[in-house]
Amino acid sequence: MTSRRYKFYAIIGIICLGALLFGCARNGRQDVSVVPAAEPEQQAAEPESVGESAPADNTAPPGSNTAPLTSTVGPMGKLSGPLPAFGVYVPELNPANYQKIDTAAMQGMGMEPHYVSFLSGTKLFRDGDYDRAIAEYTRAIDLKKDYAEAYNYRGYLYGEKGDLEKAIADYTRAVNLRSGYTDAYINRGYAYGEKGDWEKAVADYTRVIELEPKNASAYNKRGSLYYQKGNDDQAIRDYGAAIKLNPDYALAYNNRGNAWYSKGDLDRAIADLDRAIALDPNFVQAYLNRGNAWQRKGENERADADFAAAEKLRRE
Repeated sequence: MTSRRYKFYAIIGIICLGALLFGCARNGRQDVSVVPAAEPEQQAAEPESVGESAPADNTAPPGSNTAPLTSTVGPMGKLSGPLPAFGVYVPELNPANYQKIDTAAMQGMGMEPHYVSFLSGTKLFRDGDYDRAIAEYTRAIDLKKDYAEAYNYRGYLYGEKGDLEKAIADYTRAVNLRSGYTDAYINRGYAYGEKGDWEKAVADYTRVIELEPKNASAYNKRGSLYYQKGNDDQAIRDYGAAIKLNPDYALAYNNRGNAWYSKGDLDRAIADLDRAIALDPNFVQAYLNRGNAWQRKGENERADADFAAAEKLRRE
């Protein structure tokens, strides 16, 4: 009996010690959470004609380089990509692990109030309750005026709701508070791009590349801006840099293929699109884009096969 009682108290002691360390770890470290901007996706090659064999793709996420084949880029909220992978210093606090955020319990463990509000906002963000999430991030900012992460998250949600001015203001506050905050630069670059402010958007992606020279995604995003501006040569250089950094980057191959298409180099376009499809056999837009290239070359049977493959994947 004594042995069992000893084991019981030992277990209780371990649990209490864990809770204490949990609170200490939080109090002694800086809040770091990442909201990466959604990857510019599925740039579309302009078809010679849009017929039944090349249906419009209405699924392009944020940052798409669209042409007549795809839907017109609209508010960020209608084009949102996958939710970011939220990361905090204490993995157990990932909001995805909670049905609800118990504010009293977390504060009782020694967690700072601004961080409890931040976690509450992040949970609401994941649940799709953007208005309440914004309110929680605002509360976190009220409690901690220099909370760069909360500004970045709140900016992202303002962008999702279509309020780009507020989004940009929050991202700007975040980067002013932390000059090396690459995720806030990426998000602001995307928001500037949505507004059509190309120079500022390119400047933000360039800043990310300066801070993180091996950031393949930043090269791809900047390349997409150059493509939208009609600077195919610079777009190709940026996509090439992204591919050099990440040889398995299907999206960058797709995008570079479309830049080659825009320049009229159909063989190189098809070669890149072949590679994109080999890396991602379910890449619907790459099939459509390659179909457009085949169609422009007069290879109608191959074009029809690609359009049919894209339609089949889209229905699955």
